[in-house]
Amino acid sequence: MHSLVPARIAFATPFLLAGLASAQQIKLNGPLARPLGGDVQDFFLTADDGYLLYRADQRTDDLFELFARPRTSVAPRRISDGGPVTYSHPSLVAESRGRALYVGGGRLFSAALDGGDVVELTTALPDEASVWSSNTSAGPDGIVLTPDESQVVFLVRQAGFQQYEIHVAPTLGGPSVRLDLPGTNPRHIRLAPDGSAVGFASSTPKLELYRVPLAGGTAVKLTPDLFGSDKVEDTFEIDPLSRRVVFRAQLAGATRSELFSVPLDGSAPPVRLAPGHSPIGGGLFPWFRISADGARVVALTKGREAISVSIDGGSPAVSLVPAMPSDRAFYGFLVSPDSTTVLVNTDLLVASEYAWLRVPIDGSAPAARLTGPTRSGVLSSDGASLLYAGETSFGIHTVLLDGSAPPVFVAPLVGGAYEITFANGGDRVIAHAARTPDGPIEALT
Repeated sequence: MHSLVPARIAFATPFLLAGLASAQQIKLNGPLARPLGGDVQDFFLTADDGYLLYRADQRTDDLFELFARPRTSVAPRRISDGGPVTYSHPSLVAESRGRALYVGGGRLFSAALDGGDVVELTTALPDEASVWSSNTSAGPDGIVLTPDESQVVFLVRQAGFQQYEIHVAPTLGGPSVRLDLPGTNPRHIRLAPDGSAVGFASSTPKLELYRVPLAGGTAVKLTPDLFGSDKVEDTFEIDPLSRRVVFRAQLAGATRSELFSVPLDGSAPPVRLAPGHSPIGGGLFPWFRISADGARVVALTKGREAISVSIDGGSPAVSLVPAMPSDRAFYGFLVSPDSTTVLVNTDLLVASEYAWLRVPIDGSAPAARLTGPTRSGVLSSDGASLLYAGETSFGIHTVLLDGSAPPVFVAPLVGGAYEITFANGGDRVIAHAARTPDGPIEALT
């Protein structure tokens, strides 16, 4: 029987440490700026677990820089250029190129993971322009690497903050190229997983969805006028097979948004996926998720229900968690990498006691409880297990997604914690927590 016990697990304390609670603890980050400041933020493992990256005001209070600690090294190194780092994300690490991208001072930089050179990718921009980036509930928005990690696609905000452009630059350095998109004003971008096209939302003047070849060319409008004025919303995703775009919109005369999908090439009009169901999301969880096989869309609805529907609208939506009473709520949801199982975090069973439930993505069996009380969780690298921090046991647990065995207690959380989050990579999982609501945010592993 398969079970996952990560080689190392990170917990929250006044600094980054390595080793289980029962083993010797090893400090991961460098000395923090004291007595003020000294916060570790945005830390994550690269997908191959070769590096731990984190953003911290390690040298100077409130000057956040990007640091990398190789797994084979005992000391982290600063890899940013010395200026402030305002944005970093695990999706912006080009491991095959040995680079990490970050934003600082409104500019986009590419830094060598081994602490070598740092190159700016936006040297061709005028001084008043800036790179726009944001974290949404569905992930990063505004900057995305191509599948082969050779290029980065990003949004540029021009002077006055009214006009936006899409630029493409080589990951290793070189001048960026602006995609020629006359009559559009891009605000959000998604890259097709096969690297063929960029999807974007444009306010021209109402919000509409388009796609354009990554190599440049004519933009194709994906959302016809059947939605009325300002009824297409900026929440959209391209499916993992690069075939369809899923988005939220309101039909003309409607009062609530619904889910729609449309072919990425614009060869057919959009179809309604789940009439009568209005998705919820934002903040803690996305409005919807697309399964890894590109076949189904999972969403939580304003009717306090979890649903699953075929991405092309070919079959009706199925209920995964029936409509709940008004005193119950969702906290988040996940879809297994093999596209068979949906995990829903909810207090459906006990009021105010949130736990993970598992349910087949096709609704062929009722939802069943998988964990004890918790509001945290991350899937293991192989997608077979869920790791979470127990709220009553106060420790890290792992449980198989198929529910064939009870949860396994892996390690206690050291020294108490206030908030737990996870970052997954390779065979390690890092959890961090703040001892007090106002931090500092630091970690053990």
